[in-house]
Amino acid sequence: MLNTIHCFNAAGLKRFEDFLKDTKLDENRGLAKKDLPSSLISDPRYVEEYSYDEIDITKEFTTRYELGKYLVDEWVNFNKKDYDEVGVWAWIAAVYFDQIRGKKTQDWYHFIPGEYDQERTVQSVGYRHAVRTPFKLIENQYEDNFVKLCTNRNISTAGDAWENFTGNQKVLSSAAIRNLLVEMYYDEKKETFKPGVFTNVSKAKHKSVAGKAGARRVLPIIIPRVKKSFDIHDMDTDELIEACGKEVQTSKWVKKPKIK
Repeated sequence: MLNTIHCFNAAGLKRFEDFLKDTKLDENRGLAKKDLPSSLISDPRYVEEYSYDEIDITKEFTTRYELGKYLVDEWVNFNKKDYDEVGVWAWIAAVYFDQIRGKKTQDWYHFIPGEYDQERTVQSVGYRHAVRTPFKLIENQYEDNFVKLCTNRNISTAGDAWENFTGNQKVLSSAAIRNLLVEMYYDEKKETFKPGVFTNVSKAKHKSVAGKAGARRVLPIIIPRVKKSFDIHDMDTDELIEACGKEVQTSKWVKKPKIK
């Protein structure tokens, strides 16, 4: 069912926020999840038309990557200023709410961009929005495999790659780092991150490889160390892997050349 893109007004945002708050309270008490009123996305008291571009409000998606790609294709007249329109992103999240919602309803900023209520957010949580983030990565033409690495999970799940990469400006601003993450952690067959990428480093006394050269060491520890000696932005992936040292070079995340 095609529908022009709409936007929540102030009353609509408050209504959506109240619903999210109420259903989470119920769920925390062990009660059933509340159903989002179907009229919310069309009630003239709460919404107004935002764009003449149309989207299929009944379309189903497997992943947030698919959702983001679909919206980029259909929102033909999108303008960069639209990123700042909280009401339109909240409305789109409400349209596909039943798909995006997890087993337990996620926090409000997964559906309403975090800047809607900065007093309740100690740090920026805008990247956690379930719709705007994949849309933004695709619309800004980040490498497709990197976008899939971050967003090509079940539509009701964000996942560790989303949490660790999409809000990290050092990653988003460096093609070299993104290419390294894809080279090491992207599963080409499953088109998402490999299992174990975000395993914490084992603190057991006996020698263990748990977490060795995983994302929880490469980004906060190894890359900053390499940056002290190299301008990584001018390095290709093989050069960066070599500069990262033995932990990365000998890890299971690096493809070893076949011996003939």
